[in-house]
Amino acid sequence: MFTNKSLKPLPPLPKDTDPVMGENLALHRPVSASNTRGNTTQFIPERALDGNPKTYWATNDKVTTATFELDMENPVDVNAVELAEVMELGPRIQAYKVEGQVNSDWKLLSQGTTVGARKVDKFPTETVWKVKITITKASGYVALKKVGLYLQK
Repeated sequence: MFTNKSLKPLPPLPKDTDPVMGENLALHRPVSASNTRGNTTQFIPERALDGNPKTYWATNDKVTTATFELDMENPVDVNAVELAEVMELGPRIQAYKVEGQVNSDWKLLSQGTTVGARKVDKFPTETVWKVKITITKASGYVALKKVGLYLQK
């Protein structure tokens, strides 16, 4: 108990706003992944959602397929996804798909073959509860430094 003490409120979480895309709706959302590199917090999936370009989510060596699932916590309208690989390791992702949980069913929102330094996929606006990114093929372990979701107007 803190009697007669005044606690300062926690500072607000930082925002990630792109001048063209708008506010990153994925920032600081609950997330899970099918694999995380090692038994350390250094490469946990939250690192791809923390707004820090120096941190990233990675899978173990030889894990070239993986899923990354965000819980939006409430229904959220989205119409664009941004993915960014760790380019110091080289481009690795060769095929991926992005699905949204729409009315309890998974719906394909976008798919592609490469990501590289920055890949933005736009699609018709959908109201989603969750978003799942599935890396279906990679040349080495997966390393994503950014996952962004946007409602571009």
